[in-house]
Amino acid sequence: MAFWLVYQGNSWDRARKGGYLWAPKIGRRGQTQVYWSNMEKVQPGDLIFSGVDGAIRAICEVQLPAYGSDRPDPRDEQHWYGDGWRLDVDYTDLPQPLNYRDWVPAALGEMPTLHSPFHSGAKPNQGYLYALPNSVGTYIVQLVLQQDVNLILKASFALSRKERDTTRQQLVAARVGQGRFRKDLLERWGG
Repeated sequence: MAFWLVYQGNSWDRARKGGYLWAPKIGRRGQTQVYWSNMEKVQPGDLIFSGVDGAIRAICEVQLPAYGSDRPDPRDEQHWYGDGWRLDVDYTDLPQPLNYRDWVPAALGEMPTLHSPFHSGAKPNQGYLYALPNSVGTYIVQLVLQQDVNLILKASFALSRKERDTTRQQLVAARVGQGRFRKDLLERWGG
């Protein structure tokens, strides 16, 4: 599981209601940005902290890998080209927002120097989706636990259920693969 921070701004309500995150593949001038292409690196089960108006307001659990998608809302047409990346996520609102000013200064030393969600003044950098070091993600989870243990337990249970399903699927695939291998081997060697 990896941790991410997304800055949503005016797309927050629409994305939350729709259960998604969306970023363009390229900008209007043909440029790409790391904080957009990070969408491709996110995996099911990852946790994304949703930042809006100077605070983390929700935790998003990723359901599927990113896939190509047009803008999910026509109101975004003025800002972005139509082709982008979409992540389907489950939003869980925090009981109390975690204001950046209350936790970023303590976590700043753990942030990467390149492609950091915050600059040295503990203010947000302009961008969209940023990878967080595990130490920072764990720290944020601990802060959320202080608010409501059930939020993390819910996400943890969903993750462990997915891991069980994935393990079961891998075992079935391995058994099927062994059967095919055995059959091919016997055919090849006349057994």
